[in-house]
Amino acid sequence: MGGVAREIVGVLRAAREAKDIRQSALAHTVGISPAHLSRIESGKITPTLATLQQIARVLDLEIMLVPRQSVPAVRAMSSRSKANGEAAPPGAGRAAELAQPGAPPPAYRLGEEGDDE
Repeated sequence: MGGVAREIVGVLRAAREAKDIRQSALAHTVGISPAHLSRIESGKITPTLATLQQIARVLDLEIMLVPRQSVPAVRAMSSRSKANGEAAPPGAGRAAELAQPGAPPPAYRLGEEGDDE
């Protein structure tokens, strides 16, 4: 399993554990066997994108594609948030923080009054 896949799986595992969901319960909800989920979390197999999406949905996470040249900026924002003591799942970046209850609203929303369209 490649480094990026390992990082994504680590975030999924951390989210599952933070929500106190057992592997067997998550696997049942997603529609895969507990053994299959265990192999995914241990890095023995690389899950399909469809399986990753199903797992993420159950864990209330969003998988986002980021242009490769933007990855350093996303990681920097995530590191800065961690340094400031803000709670965010490991590797989740600023987008995950904004989705958390009580998080500050986004700095910009499309369609608001005063937008230059």
